Amino acid sequence: MVNNDVKQLKNMAENIQRKEELISKLNSSKELFKKYMDASCMPSYETFECKELKDYDNKNLPEYIEQMVGRPPEEGTPRFFETKKKMRKKYLEELKNYKDAIQRVAPNYYTAYSNEREQVKRKAYEEIQSKSDRMTSCANEQKEMIQKYENEIRELNQKIEEFDLVKKQSKDVVHLNEIASFIEEGRADNLEEALYLSSFSDLFREVEKNMASLKQEMEKIHEKVNYLEDDVDDFDYEIEDMKKEFESINEEISGLQSGVNDAIDRADQAYDYAVSNG
Repeated sequence: MVNNDVKQLKNMAENIQRKEELISKLNSSKELFKKYMDASCMPSYETFECKELKDYDNKNLPEYIEQMVGRPPEEGTPRFFETKKKMRKKYLEELKNYKDAIQRVAPNYYTAYSNEREQVKRKAYEEIQSKSDRMTSCANEQKEMIQKYENEIRELNQKIEEFDLVKKQSKDVVHLNEIASFIEEGRADNLEEALYLSSFSDLFREVEKNMASLKQEMEKIHEKVNYLEDDVDDFDYEIEDMKKEFESINEEISGLQSGVNDAIDRADQAYDYAVSNG
């Protein structure tokens, strides 16, 4: 009976650990599913902006225009019988005519190269279609994994809920393995004693947690006390400095008073001398 209890406890601990692993895998699969679904989205063929087609036109359109209307005019150096202003005007006219010719010729390029341009766009679209299909396939794989994980988690939840050897608050890997170890190591003769020891372990853990919290609070208070002591020391230093300044001021005042007294004495002596010789 006791061995059967230990077996059930360990088996349930494995179920709970397996559930936690499945939840982690489930979350990862959900993230991958969203990633693959986003990557599988693609525009319609009509609205598809084809980079390869732009590159094709950037290469072939200038060559077609040069073939049809020649190279663009260049602004030359005025001849001896031409003024610079006249030469500039002539160049601008030629440039305008060249641009007008391009406007007339350019549409013909898209007609002349329509088949080639269509092939370039079709090939590029097929490539992104292939990528989209791969992403959709990957998303479907993750969707199947999500369903698999959810079903297995549902089954484990039912087993965990129906497990009645321990209370609900003890249905975790740490408690279950601890209760089983109490019986295996002979510290408890039966499940009831093991549960009793586990409750004491919970109490001790709570006490240790509270002690650690109190220790942190005491350290914070100690830091504040040290900070206050530093402030007091700084204040004492400031008072000491002020005392020294007062002493220095008093000495200066005493010196000034002594000088004033000496001046008064000399003035009195001068007055007495003047009176006596008056």
